[in-house]
Amino acid sequence: MKSALILEDHSDVRLWMVSMLQKAFGDLHVVQASTVEQAMKKIQQEPFDLALIDYQLPDGCGVDVIREIVRMSSQTYNLLCDCHYF
Repeated sequence: MKSALILEDHSDVRLWMVSMLQKAFGDLHVVQASTVEQAMKKIQQEPFDLALIDYQLPDGCGVDVIREIVRMSSQTYNLLCDCHYF
């Protein structure tokens, strides 16, 4: 089964991303994190096929998470996102 990591600190945006991925890909295993610390723990536990990473997070920068994912697995597709509310 394919898997994805979503790192987004705003819960409404994160849940929307989960919903869209599951609608698009069906039986996709989606793991959620809201902080850099949580995401770092999760990428140590399992590999992911896709990572959707927020840029600005309360405890750091999403770029650092992507660097760690790339270091561990060059097979993961990484997408860096930044959402602003108007």
